[in-house]
Amino acid sequence: MNKFGSNMNPFWSDVFSAYDEFKHELVVEASDVWQIPIFLSSKIVIGRKPFWKRKLFDAGCRSINDIYNSQGELMSFEEFRRTYPGCLNALTFETLRCLVQRISIPSEFGGKKPIGPFIHPALLQILNADCRQYYDALLNVRYKKTDSPLPSQIKWNSILSSNIFWGHIYYRYKRCSKNTTLIWFQDRIVHRILTTNTFASKFMDVSDLCTFCGRERETIQHLMVACEEVGAMWQSVKDMIRDRLKITLELNPQEIILGFDPALYECPRETATAIQRLILIGKWYIYSCKVRKEKPRFVNLLQKMKILTQAEFMYDHDKNEREIRVRDINMVLCCNQTC
Repeated sequence: MNKFGSNMNPFWSDVFSAYDEFKHELVVEASDVWQIPIFLSSKIVIGRKPFWKRKLFDAGCRSINDIYNSQGELMSFEEFRRTYPGCLNALTFETLRCLVQRISIPSEFGGKKPIGPFIHPALLQILNADCRQYYDALLNVRYKKTDSPLPSQIKWNSILSSNIFWGHIYYRYKRCSKNTTLIWFQDRIVHRILTTNTFASKFMDVSDLCTFCGRERETIQHLMVACEEVGAMWQSVKDMIRDRLKITLELNPQEIILGFDPALYECPRETATAIQRLILIGKWYIYSCKVRKEKPRFVNLLQKMKILTQAEFMYDHDKNEREIRVRDINMVLCCNQTC
């Protein structure tokens, strides 16, 4: 990681350091090394196909350990032929022997200096898994000892001056939409990796001032809540929810940024989900306006919400979820579209 220098993106710096900690936490057992399979293994390929010999398999030669002798050295062809008679010819054995030599065997387990890197089975398991399992594995190593909160959680707790029940926050915003673009956008807000002018100015020759007002430093909380150019839009959203659904929301910074208002606890689940989706689309719309360098307007937000909710409606086969989409669309179509 040192070769990237001190100007590495903080997010990737955190990922790489957690990955290093994960590797150091692994305990390499002899069984992990010697039990690497010979057959149908991605490490041992002959002629672009995984190695497989039924005769050798039936003779009991199934792992790397089985072609090492008692001195911890690879068998010669003569030793191999005495141990597994008639299983392989000399050419195939030498090919197999060369492939096995390329797999690293740590010296403390009797092996010689490796040519290729040894990869712990637990590491292979998460590298072949999906992103969620890989991310969870890194987090478990980084925070399992003290159960301490994530750096982003500490920062938001400080900025918003409150103790936040993060498990509930994650659950709510991941459930309110099946649009991966919206979910990933909210992930970037929660983990504080959403690019703003303040962040970009550290690496690029750009101003750190707000794209909309041009007076304050552009942080996530300023862009989404504090800027006066977005304040009018959020007031219109609050008025629409009050007029259409008879629900009074405060929509303070915590509720907008994290996407959940305590008043929604008293609402039916479908209503709360529809409101959360509206707030999420509102934040995404604000950021898209920033990218296009346009001022956010309430009328345009309603058009975006209509398009996105109708798109989810078309591809949603769950009856209850479709009813939530209908509620979303009706809230947009029936409201007074004035800013």
